[in-house]
Amino acid sequence: MSEQTNSQYNQLKTSLTFLSAMLEEGSLVRRYHKETREEFADVIRILIEKVEGLPEGCPHQLIESTAVRAIIDASEEYRKEEDTVKRKQIEKRMREAEMSARIKGFELNEWEQIGAWEYQSSCKEAEGFVYVTPESTYDLIGISEEFLFD
Repeated sequence: MSEQTNSQYNQLKTSLTFLSAMLEEGSLVRRYHKETREEFADVIRILIEKVEGLPEGCPHQLIESTAVRAIIDASEEYRKEEDTVKRKQIEKRMREAEMSARIKGFELNEWEQIGAWEYQSSCKEAEGFVYVTPESTYDLIGISEEFLFD
């Protein structure tokens, strides 16, 4: 790589790294949704990493496909992070439901997955069940039929 090309590359890398940091921080681009800014920042970061590994004189098609791959990789990272958060939320809701049942004097059966992010468990001693998702819990254990159908 010539000295001028190396200098231009370093300037571009510095500016993109700064842009990525500014997107993540968000104070200069408040109108963009936080997750969108973070995903754009990840794309830029991954693109810089991938471009650094390309050989000099690389065809434009390979450079373009590297950019596409950076977008895909950032999207996969974001999805994995979302899945981790959802899994932790569900595990927390399950523990809370189990404790709530025990406080009421009941014990839950094994949890059954009924959807991608939906689980339910029935009570061993009484009628009713608990249903959990990452966003909510529906606890119908120990509620009498008169209460449900009044």
